[in-house]
Amino acid sequence: MSKSVAVTFGVAELPRELIEDDTRLKEFVRACIRNAVELGLEPDLSAVGMRTSKSLMAHLNDREASYLAGLMHKQGKKVPIGAAVGRMVEAAMKMTAQPAAPEPDGPDELGRVLGLAALPTEGRPEQRALYREITKALRVDAKSGPIVAAQASTGSGKTFIAQAVALDEGVRRRQCVSVVAFPTLHGVKAFAEQWHRTRQASNGTLSRLALMFGRREYVSQGAVCEVADTLEQGGSKERADALRAWATSQASKGRDDLVPAWMMDALLAVDEDLDREALAINASSDPEDAGVQAYEAQFLRAGNAQVIACSHAMLAVDVLIRWRAASRWNDFKSDRQEAQEAFFSEVGRDERAATRQAGGASEGIEEIVARLCIEHERAMLADGVSIESRRLPPYGHLVVDEAHQLEQAFSNIFSRTVSLRVTQQTLSRLHGMGWHGAKASIERACKVAGEAVDKMIEIGRDGEELRIQDASDRSGQVRASLSAMLAAIEAIKPPPEGVSTLVAALWGNVGRDAETVRQALNEKLQGQRLMSFTPVRRYPHLVIGSGDVRQPLSVLWAGVASAVLLSATFYMRRDEGWSARYCASLLSVPPTRLAEIPVIEAPWLYTPVQGLYLPQRVARVGSPGHWLRPPSRKDRLEGAAADAAKALWLEELLGALGWVFKTGQGGCLVLCTSIEQVDEIGLRLSKSEVASSGGEVLMSTKLRSLQKMRMETLRLATEGRRAVLVATGGGWTGFDVSGQAAGIEPSRDNVITDLVMVKLPFGMNRSLTHRTRVENPRDPVPHEMLSATVMTQQGIGRLVRTSGLPANRRIFVLDGRLVDPTFDAFMSPVKRVFSGYRRKELLLSEVVGVKRK
Repeated sequence: MSKSVAVTFGVAELPRELIEDDTRLKEFVRACIRNAVELGLEPDLSAVGMRTSKSLMAHLNDREASYLAGLMHKQGKKVPIGAAVGRMVEAAMKMTAQPAAPEPDGPDELGRVLGLAALPTEGRPEQRALYREITKALRVDAKSGPIVAAQASTGSGKTFIAQAVALDEGVRRRQCVSVVAFPTLHGVKAFAEQWHRTRQASNGTLSRLALMFGRREYVSQGAVCEVADTLEQGGSKERADALRAWATSQASKGRDDLVPAWMMDALLAVDEDLDREALAINASSDPEDAGVQAYEAQFLRAGNAQVIACSHAMLAVDVLIRWRAASRWNDFKSDRQEAQEAFFSEVGRDERAATRQAGGASEGIEEIVARLCIEHERAMLADGVSIESRRLPPYGHLVVDEAHQLEQAFSNIFSRTVSLRVTQQTLSRLHGMGWHGAKASIERACKVAGEAVDKMIEIGRDGEELRIQDASDRSGQVRASLSAMLAAIEAIKPPPEGVSTLVAALWGNVGRDAETVRQALNEKLQGQRLMSFTPVRRYPHLVIGSGDVRQPLSVLWAGVASAVLLSATFYMRRDEGWSARYCASLLSVPPTRLAEIPVIEAPWLYTPVQGLYLPQRVARVGSPGHWLRPPSRKDRLEGAAADAAKALWLEELLGALGWVFKTGQGGCLVLCTSIEQVDEIGLRLSKSEVASSGGEVLMSTKLRSLQKMRMETLRLATEGRRAVLVATGGGWTGFDVSGQAAGIEPSRDNVITDLVMVKLPFGMNRSLTHRTRVENPRDPVPHEMLSATVMTQQGIGRLVRTSGLPANRRIFVLDGRLVDPTFDAFMSPVKRVFSGYRRKELLLSEVVGVKRK
């Protein structure tokens, strides 16, 4: 049913440079058609078009053609199809170009909820459209307890939406507490700042917001003083004075300040080389410590707040506390056992089959157990029984920002990771502080731990993870090393009461690490037990956990009346349109409660982008594969052959990056898939023509965080210099290097004009849950490909983050597998991400320094 039609539409309100560029105009029209269908726009198809008009050919896919046919039938009007499509384009253009009309009897609905007579973001129609669709889904399906999956382009104003949804009239009417969760502490604080500004604009009518952070985000005052004394004794007086000055500033902060005192990230901004674990408060910290009191005070503030902001991790910890508490109740344990027996019985299987045959949906066992957990929890609270202190207050509504990252947070909280190198270093520090009767045993433990780490570095020289419980020789050697290390630690006499706060904290860290090693060696322990190795130095990391967080996520959803999942990449493109079902299934959202709404996609996401470049399909000379195709496991190369293939790929890549910089108009962000790649590519670039021609190469390393790299990039931009950023990890997801933070107007923002992905992000999801899914032979879903697809969407979002940018942006996906015929079918989900952008070829003949056929 798909077809190509000649579309006639008005262009009077479009920029001249867009009207005169047929290619960009065509992409703009495609985005308008897509938006009109997604938002369900129903313009009068027989209306007279705008006087100043233009015609061009546009393609309608099956869904768009069906929607138009249905709309023409509904209106009962016979209109030339080109003219009808033109009215749809004009309707979408009006929605993009003008703010929504206010309610006739009062202020704008979104502004009214926030207590504002007018919104400070009048130029964001996408914001209003998103709010309208979310509230419609929440109110229409209120009885079913909807969990709304909402996706909007980066820069659409999702922070305001989170505020408005948390304060919606329905929430106020039921007097329920709302929780808004973010993936990072930076997100929590940015939300708090936005809330504060909105509260000021509303003349104080907006309710107060409470921020909630975990223990490890608060600093112990006593530990800071001890570390300062130790630094001064070691000759680092300047660092010691800086710590004492910071502690003095925290002591003077008031309780009503926007961000609490004694926060870890504020201290690390002063001295990022400090030992975080040794400075954080813990369960054994002095109750009179200022850091502990700041941590305790947040629970008092939260008890009187209507809206609470926290991290994804804090949300997961809250569910962990509730689940552990429920598991100790005999009534819940017996009911859970009974429910599980009934579910897996022959009668239970027959009932579910009958429900499915009748077209209904039945609860999964995780949903049933989660419902029982919440029912027992509410009964206990009603009886006045305290579940456990230091958790979030009971809440009825939840808003999750960057919802696609929520499962990762739950996976991290419901698993444990130990850096054995850090354990060895902690033992070395304790050796210098050793207490009576323990110095010899600590010295021996240091030696054994060092030997164990060295042995495991040798075992992991190929970088491949290994399962500790496997019967292989390598796994056996790892178990022997871990056993020797554990025995040496257990032989240490614990410190007496009254030791310094720092010694107590360090010993507590060693004890927790030893317990994780003990669990890893327990053959009866179910779940994942892995030894992974860092990319460059192969330091060993022990990871244990269940690899399955469906049950705790089910508890999360069972405990809320409604929820909104916000993200710029929660939906995936399919042949039939957008779908949130895959990401929702990873979060164990009950299918009966999932509410999908139209994706809000801003046309300005595409208009500044000149093109999305893929490598030209050119066979290599004397080497397998195509130009810019990285070595893969499929090649089965080893030793010198593998090194030669990698060297060739890096040489080709360096030539392509040189061309990108030479022809670009601003800075360049190069996204890698590992720290090893960052080092290899960054060091080569720093010695190449890119650096000699004025490019400042910045690499994200342990010594240069993404935040520090961002500040350096903005400084260079204000000086008129261009930066080449080489990053991985968070560089793909939450990295924002727009010039707005440096006061640069969008129309003059050339801080980052080029985005380069050197490889598609396969293997970057390292969570236990993802590993468990990928390794499950009974699961036919291509999880690794879908995970890489979501990450690719995230990566592209680093380039265009606001409207009004110059039309000089370029995207380069330099993974030669995308044009290699042997990978065509495999790569189709990723290629759908590129739809909407003008596709171009990076020609080998234009790239300097690359061998040609």
